[in-house]
Amino acid sequence: MDGYKICIFAYGQTGSGKTYTMEGEGINNRGLIPRSLEKIFSVKSKLEALGWVFNLEASCFEIYMDQVQDLLTKNPNNIISNNNKNDKTLISIQKIEDFHEVLFLAANKRAVAETLCNEKSSRSHFVFQVKITGSNSKSNEERFGALNLIDLAGSERIAKSKVEDERVIFFYFIIFNFYIFRLRETISINKSLSALKGVIQGLMLSKNNKNVHIPYRDSALTFYLQENLGGDSKTLMFVNISPLISNYSETINSLKFAVDVNNCNANIDD
Repeated sequence: MDGYKICIFAYGQTGSGKTYTMEGEGINNRGLIPRSLEKIFSVKSKLEALGWVFNLEASCFEIYMDQVQDLLTKNPNNIISNNNKNDKTLISIQKIEDFHEVLFLAANKRAVAETLCNEKSSRSHFVFQVKITGSNSKSNEERFGALNLIDLAGSERIAKSKVEDERVIFFYFIIFNFYIFRLRETISINKSLSALKGVIQGLMLSKNNKNVHIPYRDSALTFYLQENLGGDSKTLMFVNISPLISNYSETINSLKFAVDVNNCNANIDD
């Protein structure tokens, strides 16, 4: 609402609570998305009393196998190309109920698949984006902000999610093809998460060296969030971990990633 571009990520292995963190469950256990929307409308009401007028637009898309899919379009072909990355369906938001309707519509279209880690394992990165424009005729001010709430796909290794069980090659051909498909999914997910890590590290280094290359184009996830990760943006990441001893190695990997993200605050004077 102050004119910044905000990204909030939920990161972690499948089943660690990322979607619960973002969406919650029921009225008494609301997640970050519904709480953020309530806060936006609360602040909006206070600022309107000071002469501000705001326009809110929501879009939802998922990144699956490094392809961006518009979750709000009525067009059967919902793939968004890199050349038209801003060509996403925008829905004007007038009241809090409009947000909930958009979220419900988008969440039902997410790509989910059954794995041994989680019977409804999210196989895509889910991005809920709110564009906020505000103007104040009294003070002659304008603000252009954005809130991106991102539920990342599970970060587990291939062996952990049981998509690489060598026994499947002895079964029917269709099962083998299913295995290959799930393997490609997991490789794509891990590649995009590595690209996110690379961008975060690049942003950290660029604070002291403006000539550092930031690899936004290494994945669709970072490419489509480019304008919301650099510059005057602010980023927060929830790192979800599992309490199970059997997930110890994945928990360590998640915490190592958290350290890398947290180090992005190093050597920042402002």
